Amino acid sequence: WELKNTCGSSSVLILSDPYIGVTQVKKECVSDNQQYKFTIKDTYGDGICCGYGQGSYTVNFNGETVSGGVFGAEEFKLIGVCDDNPQTPPPTSIPTKNPTPIPTSSPTSTPSFSVPPPTNPPPTPTAPPPTNPPP
Repeated sequence: WELKNTCGSSSVLILSDPYIGVTQVKKECVSDNQQYKFTIKDTYGDGICCGYGQGSYTVNFNGETVSGGVFGAEEFKLIGVCDDNPQTPPPTSIPTKNPTPIPTSSPTSTPSFSVPPPTNPPPTPTAPPPTNPPP
């Protein structure tokens, strides 16, 4: 199967791996406000349901679902809508009030500051003072 965007270039967005006889689930991110063409093909021309098993497919997009399984060699379904001007949803809640009051006017006086006096490192020890010999 493959998935094409029908709004614009119609290039293939997703191409499935070959069928290997087990259930396949693919989740892909695609753009909203677009229409997609899902095409499924069957090599033997008898679809994927009922003649040789109970196969089916389901495609979900933006709350819309298309599905099937009984077809011949190929089937396609369209899902979604091309929309060049999507509606912006309304806000979810009323904005909150300002978190702080309005700032005051300019300062009324010149700022003051003080600088502490520099600190001198402690003096380094020197040789002990000489001692006088006893008289």
